[in-house]
Amino acid sequence: TGAQGPVPLLDSPFNWKAKDAVTKQQIIQQREEFWATSPAYGGRQEIWDALRGACEAEDIALARAILDSAGVRLVDGTLRVAYDELGHRYDIPAFCIALPVNVIGTR
Repeated sequence: TGAQGPVPLLDSPFNWKAKDAVTKQQIIQQREEFWATSPAYGGRQEIWDALRGACEAEDIALARAILDSAGVRLVDGTLRVAYDELGHRYDIPAFCIALPVNVIGTR
């Protein structure tokens, strides 16, 4: 078990459950608040922008292209933990990646 290289973004659904049932609008609000304050967590603005673009991309190929062009490395094939080329760590909350399985009112 030596050091592993970067893991590509997996083409599989990211499923998670919110502690309390929430609406899609509440998740959208949480996302906006997170991305507005993300630079305060450290790292580089352009990497935060790339991570947001990948989270919001409509398809996996576009998300992968965004990550590759920014030099972002993923730890486990999801967008939860990423590193830039300088070694800065970026932690992305689940609500930025996908809606929870217990979201209210989506049909």
